[in-house]
Amino acid sequence: MIFHLAPAADWAAALTGTPYPRSSREELFADVGFVHASTAEQLPGVVERFYRDETGALMLLTIDEALVESSGVEVRWEGRSDRYPHVYAPLRPEWVVRAEPAHIVDGVLVVGS
Repeated sequence: MIFHLAPAADWAAALTGTPYPRSSREELFADVGFVHASTAEQLPGVVERFYRDETGALMLLTIDEALVESSGVEVRWEGRSDRYPHVYAPLRPEWVVRAEPAHIVDGVLVVGS
């Protein structure tokens, strides 16, 4: 399983058929060409580096890498030292096996209501 932090409003729209637009917090899929994801072990570092000051509602998406790849979409593990999973298509709801409300408190990811 791999993980992606999604703005809650963007994920809610994706559930109604609107293509998920994000690559990461600050980047759009249309500009980058892939969706940033992480492993469970990488997630705290991602939150610290990129989401520390996030105040909006988020969703922690658990993505089944096998479902992504079985649909013909590539997941590449890329990076210089740490290798992160990148999904080379906009996220599809059918790949997400769990979506949990989340927010950031004092730079730490809090999952749940």
